[in-house]
Amino acid sequence: MSLGGHDMRLLSAACVAWAALATLLSARPDPAIVVVVLALVTIVAGALAFGTRLPGLRADQSARARHEGEDDENPASSHGSGWALWALLVIALTTIVLAAAQVTLAHEEAGPVTTLARDRAVATLEARVTGQPHRVVGARGDERFVVPAQIDRITARGRTQEVATPVILVGDRRWTNLTWQSHLRARGRLAPSQRLGAARAVVQVNGAPDVVGAPPWVVTTLEPVRAGLVGASSQLPDDPAGLLPALVVGDTAHLPDDLTDAMNATGMSHLNAVSGSNVTVVLVATMWLLGWSRTSRRVRVALALVALAAYVVLCRPEPSVVRAAAMGAVGVLGTSWGRERAACPALAAAIVGLLVWDPWLAVSIGFALSALATLGLVLFARRWSQALLTKLGSRRGRFVDGMVEITCVPLAAQALCLPVLVALNSSVSWVSIPANVAAEPFVAPATLGGMIVSTVAVIAPTLAGWLVWLPGLPTWVICAVARLADAVPGGSVPWLPGLAGVVLAIVVVVVLLCAWRAIVFTGRFGLVALGVAGALLAAVLAPLPGESAAPPAWVYAQCAVGQGMPRSCAPGRRAPS
Repeated sequence: MSLGGHDMRLLSAACVAWAALATLLSARPDPAIVVVVLALVTIVAGALAFGTRLPGLRADQSARARHEGEDDENPASSHGSGWALWALLVIALTTIVLAAAQVTLAHEEAGPVTTLARDRAVATLEARVTGQPHRVVGARGDERFVVPAQIDRITARGRTQEVATPVILVGDRRWTNLTWQSHLRARGRLAPSQRLGAARAVVQVNGAPDVVGAPPWVVTTLEPVRAGLVGASSQLPDDPAGLLPALVVGDTAHLPDDLTDAMNATGMSHLNAVSGSNVTVVLVATMWLLGWSRTSRRVRVALALVALAAYVVLCRPEPSVVRAAAMGAVGVLGTSWGRERAACPALAAAIVGLLVWDPWLAVSIGFALSALATLGLVLFARRWSQALLTKLGSRRGRFVDGMVEITCVPLAAQALCLPVLVALNSSVSWVSIPANVAAEPFVAPATLGGMIVSTVAVIAPTLAGWLVWLPGLPTWVICAVARLADAVPGGSVPWLPGLAGVVLAIVVVVVLLCAWRAIVFTGRFGLVALGVAGALLAAVLAPLPGESAAPPAWVYAQCAVGQGMPRSCAPGRRAPS
């Protein structure tokens, strides 16, 4: 079971385990049912495994047969043993992630929080902040701040109990400056959480937070580094001042709302927070610096992983950051370190490890997009760029090489993410790939420059205020690209909604992945033909600038061209002739 020279057995088994865990979390069946199903499937897989000869036994028998001059092994039997090994992998990985999920769920649901939330009771709680506060605006325009937290102790109805239940705290602006892993005391009314996720309740807290405990010393030590970057970035205009801390250390508190909307609409949302791109930059820069020393590859890889761990702690190891670190490390392994065959097994290990660490990632859209984008990079980015460069010939120059490689990276990532994006928005942004290609060269200097500024800010804040313009300028360019792409008329092409749109997107992706060889084979003519076809499709589906539909209550709409047409027509009435 391989694809393009990559061994897909472990990865496909990990995906089956992922799907099983997502079904478990969505349906929430009784734990006894889960145990029975696992037992039955294990029996079936064991019967398949023992009903065929396993690969290790086949290898020994084949070597003995060649030594004795016997015929080679039977291909059909080898095929059957391969499927048996895959079935065992599926059972093993599914059992691991489901068992870990059951333990996590039982630990989170122990205690009275779910019952109190169902009764909308008022309680006093002691909690630990587990995420960054986020600003939300309600339907009435009221501003609130949501804080992910874990309740350690809750007092309600005359009883105090020790728990470990994740919740969402909702407060006013006074809750915006809480430090990750700090301990606080609050009082509020509980309500059931309506979203699929780890939080068992939403707590509407009263008053300001009462911080009763400091974070661990590691967080306290690195907090001035984060604060130094935010303080130095305040010297920049609003857009880069908000995006630079978000891009480098994941602090999105100062990110303008309209800039966030523009980056979401243009497929650049992975740049307004710590993502796999930032992790890749940190790893590649660390490997490049270590390359000056004459240490072995294994030592350089180990030191790079240590630097990655320090970067994760600096950015606060929230689920999104840990996910980005794991996927970014796999992306570097598959595209930069020359170990392509190990990339898919490494991606499978990252998926299983992350699901064991946090089972709720199985139903996270961000986790799905990260995994699909990483798989696209591993399978197609290098192959596409090498094939195109080969067809372009030897007289292309470094600029063309760089542009081809930069273009293939977002193209491969967006290709596999298309079905998920269509399910979310019922539209396809044709400006996403050009926008990401234009912004990609500025991500590395912004990230590395931001890391330098954050370090200098701890020692010399004034100097950091001057140096911040070095990463601030490329960050400003990223903001300009996002706003310019968002302003393109018809930048998002409508797509079929619902399941039909997802199926159509999958079909389109499969066709494009199968047809890329023909495009490369035809050389420049194929690329031009593909560009023309894309432009025609956009021209047919996208509206013209200024074109819009008439309001629902109007009978028909007319355009005044200066020939005596009426200037307005009331809804529900025909224009006078």
